[in-house]
Amino acid sequence: MTDTMTWRQQAPGPLPADWLKKYHFAVINPESRHLLPDEWPTLPLLPQAFAGNEGLMPVLLEISTLPREEKARLFNMLDEAHQAGEPAPLSVLLAATSAPEQLAQQLCRNQLCSTHNETAWLRLFDARVWIQLPRILPPEKIASLMGPATHWRCCLYGRWLENSSPVVSHQDNRRYHPPETWQALLRIAPLNRVLARKNWLSLQAAQQHSPLLDALLQQAQQRYQLTRMDDLVRYADRAGGRLRQKL
Repeated sequence: MTDTMTWRQQAPGPLPADWLKKYHFAVINPESRHLLPDEWPTLPLLPQAFAGNEGLMPVLLEISTLPREEKARLFNMLDEAHQAGEPAPLSVLLAATSAPEQLAQQLCRNQLCSTHNETAWLRLFDARVWIQLPRILPPEKIASLMGPATHWRCCLYGRWLENSSPVVSHQDNRRYHPPETWQALLRIAPLNRVLARKNWLSLQAAQQHSPLLDALLQQAQQRYQLTRMDDLVRYADRAGGRLRQKL
């Protein structure tokens, strides 16, 4: 499948003063939670299947209820990180007018994907995963994963990317994925490790190299029966390097 998503990339330099205006919610990953005030209103994004692991899961921040001075504080934090090219304290910004509890419930549900008797955690709020999904999933599924959000901004290695919800006639709300899609989702983790090894960290680099690297990972699994993460990454890294040299 080809990535047909339209991505808008934030230019380097200061963020526009109204940059946060249309975003009502944000997702905070657990490793960044300590960077933000404890008193800010958040809801846990904790699927029932992961009950007991609350400290390892993201939370939803309701930006729209923050006092003006706190919104300005948040904007300044994001602006400083953006200008420095550093990871932001927020992983995702969401434009959605639904009730916080409703949005949190849907995002909890959307973090789980399954096939037959297997269920896994889909790291929706990791930009490295999010940018891979349009290559694997149809627009109806992407629209479902976004839930009521009309716009989604994620931070990829210090650079903000934005996409709008795909225009579709219906959303595919099923958690189930056919085996070939399931396997492609599982390959995102080793694929991103190879991209990091190659220092292909931009959206353009990921879009350019991911199809070939994914094909090499499939080859490693199917032809050579490799299963360990380190072996898969090493194979795709070396084979990809040789193919690029030939090209």
